[in-house]
Amino acid sequence: MGDTADQLLIKLLLWLEQKERCAQHLWKLVRELEALRESECVGSSASIIGATCIIGTIFTAGLAALFLGALGTVYVGSGAVISLTSQVIEDFVSGSTVADAQKVAKQSETIEVEIMKLIEKLKMERANTDQDEDKYIAQCFALAMWGKAHTGKPLHCASIFLREAPTLLELLYTFLFRKDVQQLALSLAKAEGKTAVKSATKLLGAVGMVFALTESIDNWKEMVKKKHVTEDSQSLRDSAEKIEQFCKELRNELKIIEYAIFRHAIEKAKCGMWMGLLNVRSMATKAEKILDIIVQNDLDVLLTTETWLTPYNFESVLQDACPRNFTFYHQSGDGRRGGGVGIQHTKLYSCKRIRYSDITTFEYVAVVLKKDEWEVPVLLVNVYFSPDFILEEFKNVISDFEKLLRNINNPTHINGKHDHVIFTGDFNIHKDLGKKFLQFNDLLEKFGMMQYVEKPTHNKGHTLDLVLTRNVDVSNLIVFDPHVSDHYIVIFMSIPVAPNN
Repeated sequence: MGDTADQLLIKLLLWLEQKERCAQHLWKLVRELEALRESECVGSSASIIGATCIIGTIFTAGLAALFLGALGTVYVGSGAVISLTSQVIEDFVSGSTVADAQKVAKQSETIEVEIMKLIEKLKMERANTDQDEDKYIAQCFALAMWGKAHTGKPLHCASIFLREAPTLLELLYTFLFRKDVQQLALSLAKAEGKTAVKSATKLLGAVGMVFALTESIDNWKEMVKKKHVTEDSQSLRDSAEKIEQFCKELRNELKIIEYAIFRHAIEKAKCGMWMGLLNVRSMATKAEKILDIIVQNDLDVLLTTETWLTPYNFESVLQDACPRNFTFYHQSGDGRRGGGVGIQHTKLYSCKRIRYSDITTFEYVAVVLKKDEWEVPVLLVNVYFSPDFILEEFKNVISDFEKLLRNINNPTHINGKHDHVIFTGDFNIHKDLGKKFLQFNDLLEKFGMMQYVEKPTHNKGHTLDLVLTRNVDVSNLIVFDPHVSDHYIVIFMSIPVAPNN
């Protein structure tokens, strides 16, 4: 998704440059037409009938050519009909200004085709087919803008950057639904009279900026050769101003988005880690989806359980599942059903893996993370408890977990004491059911651990994936279904805080 969205951004910026060039050519046409009127036209208010049509055709829409007949009726009826000499018309039609306009129109149309292909590709890459296409495309575009300087933006909040960009959204939706809009335009073109023209006008704006059909330029040239002249060239000026205004609004909105992204980056630098927790149930076939989750949600850390990876394949799979600026740690399962835990994190954090060798009843991977903005390191432990333990066996799990917590608290342990701790994982303890959680919760209270996940994290309604911390604040926690497994992802912000005395 990332590469395609990046290409879309590049092409759309190139398309905008072409439209700005179109405006420049249009103003040149205005000047030439006014000079032509002053030297050759009879009467005080006249211009070539195709003037408005070439604007719509080359610069604001091929739609204008579709409505050529109706437009001719309207404009001929509003001004005196005047004829120009054949030589003047031939010189104007074959001049460099019209040729340049044709060239820009063809270049613009080529880019539009490329944009359409990229949008179709993005739609095919959509992991969640239930998500609205228009929202998805807009969010991908926001991600690409964020990626110019950073590495992604959360899909669940990327649209925040687009709230103040109505022109951009309208343009993206126009490309997305181009076929439908084009069909509507063709239907209106078959209608007659002023009603059709009035309806067509409502389609202009961002829609008009997309449909640049080069064939209609030839239609306009033929109209000019018929020596018809009508209304004042003010219509040219009006359309030139509309194009310029559209481009200025779009440029301004892009600057607003860039500034919002810049401010977000500053605020994020002051804050903690964006983290995600997900039971993936086999990562080997889902590396691309995992990568998208990290990028789309702007995660600093992703914690995975039930990776089902082995000591032989975990490196290659996790490399594919990580952005370029990420690294990873992994602990494969011990032979029981499922298993495998991983930590993927940005290289902006310094990291050291630590081990507690006397833990045998559950899987875990532990690292100590440091960040320049923090005064203290944070111990991060990602665990997986097997669901197969009966109550008697679970007592051994609880005993090992308590041993781990004691080691973390022990200043004489080889790994030292850690005051700021985050535990995450699939604990397979039904928070909403049974004696297991009561035993587990007593242990958490004993060691001053806070549990933050209150919503179901499994599609059967149970809360199995937990976030536990001590002296680490958790905020902005959300749970949603990324359509990767039967578990939901937990995303949250964490930052170390002063210990409670």
